Amino acid sequence: MLIDVHAHASEISRCCKANSYEVLTAARDAFIDGIALTNHYAKKYINDGDPESFAKRYVDAYYNTKKLGDEMGMPVFFGIEISVEYQKYVHMLVYGVDTDFILQNPEIYDYSFEKLHKTVHESGGVLVGRVEEEFGKENIIVSGFVEGKYCEATPTTLTFTHETWDYMHKEIEKKHPGTKIVGWIHTHPDFGIFLSEYDKFIHKNFFSEENQIAYVVDPIQNEEGFYFWINEKIERCTGFFLYDKNGVAIDVTAMEEKEPETEVVQTGARLWIRDIVLAVLCVAVVLLFLANRSLRAEVQELKTEQQHFAQITEQNFRSVEQYFNYIFGGYTTVVPDSTTPEADSTTPEADSTETATAETEATTGTENANGEN
Repeated sequence: MLIDVHAHASEISRCCKANSYEVLTAARDAFIDGIALTNHYAKKYINDGDPESFAKRYVDAYYNTKKLGDEMGMPVFFGIEISVEYQKYVHMLVYGVDTDFILQNPEIYDYSFEKLHKTVHESGGVLVGRVEEEFGKENIIVSGFVEGKYCEATPTTLTFTHETWDYMHKEIEKKHPGTKIVGWIHTHPDFGIFLSEYDKFIHKNFFSEENQIAYVVDPIQNEEGFYFWINEKIERCTGFFLYDKNGVAIDVTAMEEKEPETEVVQTGARLWIRDIVLAVLCVAVVLLFLANRSLRAEVQELKTEQQHFAQITEQNFRSVEQYFNYIFGGYTTVVPDSTTPEADSTTPEADSTETATAETEATTGTENANGEN
């Protein structure tokens, strides 16, 4: 099959003067069986500053060209020519990806070569280890990993070829004796953690044993997750433990023996601290209660003293009032006559007697005079 693996069309690529129909017609006239439409994906093409809109327009241009190709009997394959932004004059051709790849990575022109490689290539392999039953549960212990070399990979699919299986079995016998395949691992570069329908197909057909798992890793978003069989269905594990990420050997049995003791010590310490806190709170409550009673007694005593003082004050006031009434109520002021010699103000009783005697004599004299007349 004769394929033009680097075709452009003017709907996207500014360097091309021919539109999709003209490109397909020229390819057919040149006896070419099909084309791979690899339009430029460049940051300078984004006029409105919206990468998502440009990515959608890029994908729509491919589907329009594919529709024309189907009508002409010429297959059109999807590809991308990425104009790397930070490296001038560098263009990367990407094949084997679908249109979702560009929609999920609309700013791929800004990716480094390392990130671009991780994003374009899905990788994987098999997990080796053993299965142990303890406390009525089966524990899957993963102790090693064998890379799946010679596999066919795209950003969304991973295929283990015959060469891949042969290589992995030899590596297990050589580097991981006494273990068995307990599952497989593959990456989802910037796609998140899930199992696609293709992933489920692989798991059902190649990892169908009850204790075989699927481990999915997203190296771009730094996420990971395990899937395993539950009631003949593939379900995501709600929790898991990872040991030995740095390749250091770990005695899992020794760890399991120490963990219960550590838990008991930690639990006892927590209970001891709780008891101390409760005791302190109880003492504080009792002290507050006693302080409250003492304060109430002092307040009552002050009220009693205040009432007693008020009573004494009132009694003293009444006594003073009676004394003043007594002193000033019986005292009479006499104004002497102008013809009478001044009396001694220091003998008020004598003055009063003399005045009364004079008044009597005057009255008697008057009566005598009247009698004589």
